[in-house]
Amino acid sequence: MTKVGDFQANVGKIDASIGLIMSYIFGTIFVIIGIVMIVNGIKGTKDPEDDTNDKKTNIPLIVGGIFFILLAVGGVLWSIWWKKTTNTNRTAAQIGGTMAEINFAKNVLKS
Repeated sequence: MTKVGDFQANVGKIDASIGLIMSYIFGTIFVIIGIVMIVNGIKGTKDPEDDTNDKKTNIPLIVGGIFFILLAVGGVLWSIWWKKTTNTNRTAAQIGGTMAEINFAKNVLKS
């Protein structure tokens, strides 16, 4: 039984490492999107009905950009925490490994 548990723990550790790498990739993409949203929100848009040359800032776009950045940072921090947890806690690694195996089997059977 320990061999199965060791295997699941190893799968959980590997899955946590892959998840951390993926969270860095998607986090970078989300930060870039957030920065673009904030810059476009600050630049503002010109109201076609307004005759003046004033541009109005787009507050929802700025808030959305901040949300994207916070979501990226939160996802990366959660992945770092999960990787540390799986490296220090064998039970958490086994649970993560079992979930990864179930997810893999589900994807194989689905296709």
